[in-house]
Amino acid sequence: MAKRNHALVAVNASGFSDATGTGGTKTPGGIVIENGKTIHSSDENDSPALVAGLTQYGKVITGSYSAQQLLDKKVVSAAGFIPQLIVDGEKMITEGNGGWGSGPRTIMAQKRMAPSYFW
Repeated sequence: MAKRNHALVAVNASGFSDATGTGGTKTPGGIVIENGKTIHSSDENDSPALVAGLTQYGKVITGSYSAQQLLDKKVVSAAGFIPQLIVDGEKMITEGNGGWGSGPRTIMAQKRMAPSYFW
């Protein structure tokens, strides 16, 4: 993925539906936008789903949006992104592990007037 996009690093986002549990599916869960085009929508009605994305201006956007709403906001890259851990400085999971168990997490952050960061 990084090599294909001439990037130094790449971060996997979203998940994949896999009814068989064998890992053979390639159907992403939620919304995927790449280069300003919808690659996958949450469903046939383009229902809102939790996503994280970047606008053409380099601004991070996160929340519940439909693919069309994201395109209207000039989002060029987006993927399903759950659970949200912190939004605008506020903790989103306030009890236990939020029902998600323990597992790897990717953090996407942006300071005002600064580039985006991934951990």
